Amino acid sequence: MNYRRRSQKDLDVDMKHSPLWMLQPILFICALFYLYQNPDTVLNVVPNLTFWSSENNNIDNYVQHIPTDLYTVWRLGQLSDVKNNDALNEASKLANWHFSSPDELEKLGDLLKDYETKHVSLPARIWGFLNFVNLLWIISIVGILITLYPCLSVILAPFARLFAELFMLLVRLLITLKPFLEPLGYIISYIIIVQSFRYQETVGLFVALTGITGFVGMYFYSGKVHEVNPEKDVELKQFFFFATIALANVPLALHFDSRLFGYATVITAHMAVGFSVACYGLCYVIGFQDRYALQRSVVASLITIPLFFVMRNVPEFAQYCGPFMHPVYVFSSIVYLLGLLIVSSSLYYSRSNDHGYFSAQLMMISSLLAFTFSGSVYGIQSFFNVSTTFAVLYLMEKTLEMELFRDAGIVAIFFMFVAMYFASMFLYTHPGFLMSLFIA
Repeated sequence: MNYRRRSQKDLDVDMKHSPLWMLQPILFICALFYLYQNPDTVLNVVPNLTFWSSENNNIDNYVQHIPTDLYTVWRLGQLSDVKNNDALNEASKLANWHFSSPDELEKLGDLLKDYETKHVSLPARIWGFLNFVNLLWIISIVGILITLYPCLSVILAPFARLFAELFMLLVRLLITLKPFLEPLGYIISYIIIVQSFRYQETVGLFVALTGITGFVGMYFYSGKVHEVNPEKDVELKQFFFFATIALANVPLALHFDSRLFGYATVITAHMAVGFSVACYGLCYVIGFQDRYALQRSVVASLITIPLFFVMRNVPEFAQYCGPFMHPVYVFSSIVYLLGLLIVSSSLYYSRSNDHGYFSAQLMMISSLLAFTFSGSVYGIQSFFNVSTTFAVLYLMEKTLEMELFRDAGIVAIFFMFVAMYFASMFLYTHPGFLMSLFIA
């Protein structure tokens, strides 16, 4: 009898720690990609749980946009003199606003003049207020998840004795349903995300953010419940955790064309390969856990940045790059240059092994020049800003290491900077030479 009990207990432990629990987040991600590819099919199956009308009311229907690009303003000025229905239709498409009469189109000039005079027009103030509301929305989602359990504990505490029997019945029910609570959490998170596809883009994005936050919480809970040997294979577990979250954000970033989900994808992908952020009270640590994580992160960034740089010019891939382009250009660049900044420091090398030090300086300087060149020539402001910031940090670091430059190596570095100085002056004072580089 005792032997049979032990066997059943061992079987329960084996089931609890079985790797089959990973099927839940994997199926969740597959369902998200299917939702992205076939939204109508899923929306017809999943019931509409909206508490109020999901009609796609948009702020654009109530507040007129101020055209800011020069061609649109020039063309609207032309159309205001034509005064026929075709001109009104074209103007409505250009300005994203329905003009019912030529007089209404002419009033756009007064609106532009008011915008130039006040700098912050009524539409701009309304959009700014909505951005503030978006921030409050994100804070509310996180706040609800953090305070839900403490709030219920405080509210239900006075009724614990009055409803002791009911409370115990609820506890027994939760214990009985415990095997089903985990998949139920994934299902509820998925239904919330499906519901977000029924709203217009801005509202749907934050509803989807609620669902994906629930998924992350359930995934973390599943990992804790089914965890075996917490100290074993920490890096592998970290990789699977953050890689799964990154994959879950991809279809949402594509559907909503959202930088928010794009940043979530890129940041969690980098955290999967070794980038980390930790808070120790008043101290924040940003970087890498060890030199192997640093190397993985630098190589990953070195592959990702040129890949997206090329893909944005390929029409077949450009349509999928939009939400991730800015996050890759900013965050991946920061991770890459931060890794090189660490490697180029003398503290990274031991006194007996500094053979790679000057190679690291060459790599850092060439990378800074490449980023600055790409940002300046191809108009990628992110590259230019990030490279400028890290150039200042690099020079500050080298200033503190001046004692290392007492050998002949400093001479070569000095003349390299002198050559860069005169090359910059020559290129700036001979624009015809630059034109010859770009014109065949």
